[in-house]
Amino acid sequence: MVLGLGTGSTAAFVVAKLGELLKTGELTDIIGVPTSKRTEEQARSLNIPLSILDDHPHIDLAIDGADEVDPLLNLVKGRGGALLREKMVEAASDEFVVVADETKLVDGLGGSKLAMPVEVVKFCWKYNLVRLQEMFKDEGVEAKLRVGENGKPYVTDNFNYIVDLYFENPIKDGYAAGKEISGLEGVVEHGLFLDMATAVIIAGKTGVEVKSKIFRYRKKMEDVSHMTRRKTGQDEVIIDFLLESPAWNVIHIECNMFCPDTYAFVKLEFLAKAKPCAVCRLGINYESMAYLNLNHILLCRSGEGKT
Repeated sequence: MVLGLGTGSTAAFVVAKLGELLKTGELTDIIGVPTSKRTEEQARSLNIPLSILDDHPHIDLAIDGADEVDPLLNLVKGRGGALLREKMVEAASDEFVVVADETKLVDGLGGSKLAMPVEVVKFCWKYNLVRLQEMFKDEGVEAKLRVGENGKPYVTDNFNYIVDLYFENPIKDGYAAGKEISGLEGVVEHGLFLDMATAVIIAGKTGVEVKSKIFRYRKKMEDVSHMTRRKTGQDEVIIDFLLESPAWNVIHIECNMFCPDTYAFVKLEFLAKAKPCAVCRLGINYESMAYLNLNHILLCRSGEGKT
């Protein structure tokens, strides 16, 4: 098994436990892909076999911590400074499990009022700091260059700087914000980890809770079969399936691009088991409707199918 090894205080405990299990022989045939130099150093000290994405581009499971977790399991990460490598490794993983405590739960990303990092090149970093602050003025953001303990600018493993964004109000639209930030020349990566976590293990005063996504479908519109496509300026279909309780699947559908005469037929392989299901429509045209059976969901014209 190839494991993505996260960075930070929580991830360090996971790496330590992994080294212990390998040493006792309880685990074998494990290869780790570290997300930072300090995780690499810790793993090597524990004799954990290591590799890199170049040699192992397919990762079975990544385990990491998070700085913020919203109700849809979107994350803010990177306060430890390893956001670029974390995102690369975790995006290459079949499963991405986050371990965090209940203080990391927020209603909206940026809601903790702590740093949301943006990694930028050193060249004209202040230029991008000003642009980032202006971009989120409605959220009352304050942008600061991260400084290390030595009083000098913090330098990432990739020899870049970090601009930390402190939000007075939560980010209104994480997807739009991520796209805008990434569109700035000189920005390397941002700390919004959207549609990535498959499960979050939350430790709280009353015990441990596991929040899981049983299925996540994201695909370019032109790749979706059986679809009549219109030019609407939207190019992605996003359907999130969240496991809310043992009895119910809550299906969130975000499809602003669908019009009454446009439909998509999407096979849901992870709904093989018959369970009660609630369908929540988010942003879909009110004249359209969602049709659900055990294996498929049909977004179709008003009047066709069943509700």
